[in-house]
Amino acid sequence: MCVNWQNISKNDYLSAMKRSMVNDLELKFLLKENLTEDVESRDIFMNGINQSYEYENMRKYDVKELEISNELEKISE
Repeated sequence: MCVNWQNISKNDYLSAMKRSMVNDLELKFLLKENLTEDVESRDIFMNGINQSYEYENMRKYDVKELEISNELEKISE
């Protein structure tokens, strides 16, 4: 199982993280409710990375665009 991060909003996650120092139940519940067995899904993996960029205010990065850029570079070589 893995966490489907694309279903967890930045505000919900950061709020749960702040409160987890006192009580981690909210964070555990948030993560547990967003578990998926679809661990082989490339979309879930890539969207999870994008969501982590969103959490860190790094919106200018999109792993799908980076992947396309890398593929284009390989073709042009």
